[in-house]
Amino acid sequence: MDGLEVTVDPEGTVLTHSGDSWHDISIPPQQYTFVNREYYDLNGLQMQDLTFFFTNVMTQEEYTPYGTLGFFLIDLVSTSPISRADIQEASIPDITQTRDLPGFLDSNFRSQEIIMGQQRYFHGSVDLSLQITLAGITSWGTATSSAADRVHITRIVYILTNPPGGPPLPGLATFQIPPVNIVTAGVIAKESEGSYQMRLHKSLTLAGQQ
Repeated sequence: MDGLEVTVDPEGTVLTHSGDSWHDISIPPQQYTFVNREYYDLNGLQMQDLTFFFTNVMTQEEYTPYGTLGFFLIDLVSTSPISRADIQEASIPDITQTRDLPGFLDSNFRSQEIIMGQQRYFHGSVDLSLQITLAGITSWGTATSSAADRVHITRIVYILTNPPGGPPLPGLATFQIPPVNIVTAGVIAKESEGSYQMRLHKSLTLAGQQ
């Protein structure tokens, strides 16, 4: 996936971004969200009646994110595509300042659909030029096996803006995140016919192909 650059204009209200595969699904002025969605093919597992057993998923970033504006970065590897509605639910805190992250109780996206999830919060500072701090990180996922032909990758960036009536975003603030490789490791194996048929049914149901 390619990188993303976000800049706030001098008035502190408009954000611009670059990155060919990124989409702006913001609801300004209170919620700014950018998403990049891809998938990779598991080379026709269904045609060979094979199953992919995930053993590890890792992110490889070209450089450390930098800038002056804080943001959240969510990486998801899933067995089915994550809808725009689910992405926006994950980007908008409610009155308790919690979000409906895919795979948890408040989300419509079930935990077994998330192979790997990771959320990081980078805190911006105007005191240190172009320096942001990794203020928090959480990871989750079931590493569920799949007999479907696609695995979906979703990268979400959102900015936690001020409440209505609060101060605007700082003018000319910016941040940049690097291009990333999502690398999965696993074993491709042939199961017994009964186990495979149950797994294939589950995988196709989760992938919305049935």
